[in-house]
Amino acid sequence: MTALFDHHGGQGPDGAAVAAPKGPTPRLPLSTVSVRNRHANIELSSARPMSDAEALRLTAASLDLFNEVLASDAGRAMLFRFEPRDLIERDAHVVCARDGMRVVGTMHFHRDDRDRLVLRGAVVHPDYAGLKIASAMGALGMLHDFVANGEVREICLAVRQTGSGRLNEASRISFSRLGFLLETQTGRTALTGTFRDRHLLDSCEQDADGMPFIRYRQMTAGPEILPRARAFLAAWSEAMLPVTAGRRS
Repeated sequence: MTALFDHHGGQGPDGAAVAAPKGPTPRLPLSTVSVRNRHANIELSSARPMSDAEALRLTAASLDLFNEVLASDAGRAMLFRFEPRDLIERDAHVVCARDGMRVVGTMHFHRDDRDRLVLRGAVVHPDYAGLKIASAMGALGMLHDFVANGEVREICLAVRQTGSGRLNEASRISFSRLGFLLETQTGRTALTGTFRDRHLLDSCEQDADGMPFIRYRQMTAGPEILPRARAFLAAWSEAMLPVTAGRRS
């Protein structure tokens, strides 16, 4: 089985699998972890953005993929833009999924000032839909954070909900697999018309004063989700993933 926490891409100098660390070490200076599906040869990696040349390449490729999905009809109404400086300001880590050299999925995660772990910006290229890549990226991100930073009070993410009740169903399904629960309360985020959110103006609502806003639903899990994430990622690394149309072409 591929090691779930590995500084060397899953193999030691002699090609043997590197053993996973025994137990969490709080504040471990862990910058990179990876796991591979051994059948489809899809590798997930989590790295501090722009920490070295390889991390810089992965950060750029991940942002390119995010923007490609954002420009699609499905992604435009559901996603907030982010910039590299957002990753730095949040002290975030980027998770990416690669098929060979091609980045086919990405998300990022960080701790907020309330000691919550926040997952953001999860997207998967449409050619690779159905391979549970978003769920696997979420699991890897949570486990990376736990080993690097210790216990967390809460783990959460937000999914878009339109005024008509349409929900970002792909994200809901991906993270419910890991044990996240959809909260019943609907929150609001005001739009400012900046680079970050102006693409949402066409699908937003307006309040009584004519100010644009969008609705979101939070998904939440506690620290008890971590054993489930480890089990999911271990199973995913051994799963026989179907060949997609995009990978055949």
